Amino acid sequence: MKKSLKQESLTKLGRIIPYKKELNKITGSIGGSIFLKQLMYWDEKNNGKFYKFLEPCNHKLYQPGDSWTEDLGLSAKVIRKVIKKIGFKRGAGVSNQIKKENSLFDYYTDKDRVTFYILNRTKTKNVISDVCEQAEKELQKKQKAHVLKKNDNLIYIKEFTKYLETFNILFKTNYRKTEGNFKNFIKIIRNGYSLNKLIEALNKMSKDETYINSDFTRPGYILSSDEILNKVLYS
Repeated sequence: MKKSLKQESLTKLGRIIPYKKELNKITGSIGGSIFLKQLMYWDEKNNGKFYKFLEPCNHKLYQPGDSWTEDLGLSAKVIRKVIKKIGFKRGAGVSNQIKKENSLFDYYTDKDRVTFYILNRTKTKNVISDVCEQAEKELQKKQKAHVLKKNDNLIYIKEFTKYLETFNILFKTNYRKTEGNFKNFIKIIRNGYSLNKLIEALNKMSKDETYINSDFTRPGYILSSDEILNKVLYS
């Protein structure tokens, strides 16, 4: 079967490197996360230690397209930075940014100027697992907060629907009497005051001698005047 133009284009692009944003917490950058994923890929493909050149060179072992810069499409500067951040370089007198026990891989350059990489599989697996677990907890927390907020809004809308239905009936029977109350109703909705805020204010008003004989159960009461509206909203 003949390949489509799109399929041929994807084939020319080569293997797609999977990217997980959670890894940025480990590597410090998107480029670093891409490097780590590719390091893991080459470790698995070679069943352990492998060598790779940073960028194209004249070394006899170099294969066109197989250096880090060509493989990742990242600059040598970016790659050097992430290697130093999460890798430990072996050798006498070598200064490292990270302790060996905290590094995700070791690397060294032999006498033939070939750099080898050895992934710390256990350390890498544990670190990635911890980061992903933390990311999952944060996601669940955000989702829970979103659901709670959504539920609050549903309650809020449900309660005010009762008021709206009342005013729709009154509006049809006595337009002038209802017009002012309806405007107050709109004020409350636009201000976005919570149901708890209104209930709290009404409870406070019910104990006020000024309103001792008022019917607080009547939906329209809260909107009957600007004075009461202000009491409810700003008490």
